[in-house]
Amino acid sequence: MMTVSRVLRGAPKVSAETRARVQAEAKRLTDLANMQMAQLFYSAALAPKAEKRMVTVDRAKANDALKYWKKVEASSPFATEAQWQRAWVELALGDPKSALADAHAAATTAGFYGPEAEELEATIKWGMDEKDAKKDGIEALRAFIKK
Repeated sequence: MMTVSRVLRGAPKVSAETRARVQAEAKRLTDLANMQMAQLFYSAALAPKAEKRMVTVDRAKANDALKYWKKVEASSPFATEAQWQRAWVELALGDPKSALADAHAAATTAGFYGPEAEELEATIKWGMDEKDAKKDGIEALRAFIKK
């Protein structure tokens, strides 16, 4: 009978560099899987009601999406996208302060391109009824549109 130790004796040793590469790729794939699960739950959470011209939000599924977006590590290449998506789901769940914090943090990340960043921030500020902030958000959106 062959034992595990006998089989491993003949196997080549894995270098620390190879092990680090494999671990980094495993983290990246885990973050990607969390992003995909979050997107699936978020898509399932939104149900358009054509007769009422509105979208209803299934809070349980939206919370599940939020849970998966929060699992994405801050050091991940997907972190900014996850933060941006969290802002949208937090807005849908009625948490404008968290949504604004995530949207602003994502929009100020170097290399981030979010064409609707000003629109999201203006929408959130409008909903929070912050008069000065609302005006600033709308002016920022107008300036962005003029570019």
